[in-house]
Amino acid sequence: MRPSAARHRAFAPAGILLLATLGACNDDSPPNPTASLPASTVTTASPSTGSVTLAGLAEVIAGRDPAALEQARSLAVPGSPAERYFAHQAAARRLIGAAAAATVTPNTQNAGALDICEPDGSCVSVGGLDTAPDTGLLRTFQIDGVPIDARVTGAGATATTDGLSLRVLSAARSAGGGLTVVVEASNSTTTAVQWFGFAATYADDTGAVVECAGVWGTVDLVGGATVSFLLAFPEAALPGVISLTGLREDGVDVAATVDVPSPTG
Repeated sequence: MRPSAARHRAFAPAGILLLATLGACNDDSPPNPTASLPASTVTTASPSTGSVTLAGLAEVIAGRDPAALEQARSLAVPGSPAERYFAHQAAARRLIGAAAAATVTPNTQNAGALDICEPDGSCVSVGGLDTAPDTGLLRTFQIDGVPIDARVTGAGATATTDGLSLRVLSAARSAGGGLTVVVEASNSTTTAVQWFGFAATYADDTGAVVECAGVWGTVDLVGGATVSFLLAFPEAALPGVISLTGLREDGVDVAATVDVPSPTG
């Protein structure tokens, strides 16, 4: 099977059946993985009652621990924008791997918000928590004053071709417009296949097409395997369609499209 053609600046090239930690899609530096994911702050002092506070989970988000992010899902209304956000962040962090922690600081303009700041000095403001009155579970919140409702989505429909299946597990659009998508790929055949994540494109409802800016995770599947990988696209809107190409180990080209659902879908 032909190895990935992605070019790398600071990482080893991908080996057969395993993509390296980061595969850039071009010679430019890929987008900051954290900047590609909206940052948020919410936590609870009492998981049993679902009481949510702004400060505690800010530290969880800044710490970027997938387990803590996954646990935060229990503090959100099932199926809500907040629950989808935490699910996406947890999955993305597992695929991206270790990264420098962000810091939490007061927002000098809004006492009801906190800033989460990257090592490079860039920050996002988080606040506006909306909780369910009966349970106290989090429904949504705001990033830079805008609710996340139109920025995060859950799982989409499965696309299948010649025994190969693709499905979007989650997607999130940052305040700056960058889009990250977690894709699950399955291979029900006995022939190994490699998806060329670095060559993926994304088209939104306007017809605008953008090229992949970064790939994290495993893009190679032996027969019977299921894997996940993260794709990053700059300046992309929801919903849309991802187009992927690949190569089977017997030299046969493969291609597929998979829908990225709307946030309300």
